[in-house]
Amino acid sequence: MGLLTVLLVVPACTGGGTDDDSYDADVAAQMSEHLEGQGSESFAEILRSDQETTMHLHDVPYLDEWEIYEVVHHGEIHTEQWDVATSADATLILTSFPERFESMLTADPGRISDPEMALVAARDYLTMTAQGGSDYVTHLLEDVDDIELWPEFEEEMRRVEDEFGPVVDPPHVVEADGDFTVTTYVQFNLRLERRTVTLHADGSITDETETLAEDLLQI
Repeated sequence: MGLLTVLLVVPACTGGGTDDDSYDADVAAQMSEHLEGQGSESFAEILRSDQETTMHLHDVPYLDEWEIYEVVHHGEIHTEQWDVATSADATLILTSFPERFESMLTADPGRISDPEMALVAARDYLTMTAQGGSDYVTHLLEDVDDIELWPEFEEEMRRVEDEFGPVVDPPHVVEADGDFTVTTYVQFNLRLERRTVTLHADGSITDETETLAEDLLQI
């Protein structure tokens, strides 16, 4: 079979698109029941806190039977955020657990059918499962201008632009024999990585990481 390479523009959001602030009591109850069975009673309790918790349904065209929700808990001291996948039979907290995203893809009968869908799935995999969740900057880059540093670090940003301007380019997708390989540059807080994510036809994932900078302020 032929090999297809496609350059794509990263969707603007850092995770799948969501609807407005909402709370779905039925879905929350289902998630809570699943998580209690897994020993996650504290998170199940958060899901039941309808006055403090909102749920945003992500747009995940690569899934047929699973859904992914952004769950936001507005506590007295601070706000916490997780991405949570659920089906009729199971619920998985994806934040900080890349292997659970792979388990979800493998279990779901839906399959990635084109490069655009592959990029969405790879983006969600990288951003939804990132360590630290909403406490960290996590996004795919189109070019070096997409790197985010605090405004007071102007000199450091100039060094980053000089060092990585010729390097960072838009994500591209290669299709071969039903597998899609997405190569993209990603900022995880102050770390810059080049990630090569292969989404296999059976739902499994191969993820290769090249760290270009551990701390963008120390270039």
